[in-house]
Amino acid sequence: MENIKEIIENSFSINDLCIKLYGYTNGNTIKKANKLIEESNLDISHFGPGKKIRRYKIIIKKCPICNNEFETKEGHRDEKTTCSQSCSNSYFQHGKNNPNFNEIKCEEKYEKISNTLKVVYKLRPKGNRNIKGNTNSKECKNCKCIYKSRRRNQKYCSKLCQFSSSDYKQKLREIVIKRIQNGSHKGWISRNIESFPEKFFKKVLENNNIKYEFNKVVKKKELGIDRNENYFLDFYISNVNIDLEIDGSQHKYRKEHDILRDELLSKSFNVYRIEWKSINSESGKNYIKGEIDKFIEYYKSLL
Repeated sequence: MENIKEIIENSFSINDLCIKLYGYTNGNTIKKANKLIEESNLDISHFGPGKKIRRYKIIIKKCPICNNEFETKEGHRDEKTTCSQSCSNSYFQHGKNNPNFNEIKCEEKYEKISNTLKVVYKLRPKGNRNIKGNTNSKECKNCKCIYKSRRRNQKYCSKLCQFSSSDYKQKLREIVIKRIQNGSHKGWISRNIESFPEKFFKKVLENNNIKYEFNKVVKKKELGIDRNENYFLDFYISNVNIDLEIDGSQHKYRKEHDILRDELLSKSFNVYRIEWKSINSESGKNYIKGEIDKFIEYYKSLL
């Protein structure tokens, strides 16, 4: 008994114990070892969780940056000093609190980076073979840098400068407006987007026998606005002239736009908005049910 007790004390896991007792480990030897431990009522608390030895003590530390408490292994090579990577970056930034920090090496590294950034890239000489044909020095219309070009009509040093230029964007806008005016471009005429809230309210209206037109197109010119764009009504209920709008999370960032839109549409339609909330919770289900009941009452009042 004393010999078995000593073997268990010197073992660090159930597998290690099986090898010492039986010379190998498998399912049968593990069952035998567990039965032996139960019958002998021996202490195996040093095996730790899952019957594995606890080699390092779990301690609680306080983060020197955010003062939050966190767990770490005492004496382990990966023993933590801070609670997270972001706190670690702040604590060891530029080696202020790093015991292995090499100040000379760090200075050399920053000097090398600094010298790299100071390099001034010169223009290719006129006789450079990599540029075919005659080249001229030009000033970029957007970033004002000097660049070499062999094209007469080139105004920008790169495509990036061209597409980010406000003049170029305005030029494209004017081209599209002309195409809309002469009929070669019809603008937005449909919106093939259907969110979950819209799918949900489709079923609500169908269950209540309310006929609707989904994503009805209303031209701004019909509302007295001299623009070629369109408005889209989520659900247009023609028999009571209701524009039912379901406001998802994106509407939080377009409140001013929605207020102006409602002012214009309310002259011709009965605009009714329902703010959507997730129905994954009980409170969300109760809220949506209440909003549906309110809308049904409003709908019946217009009949």
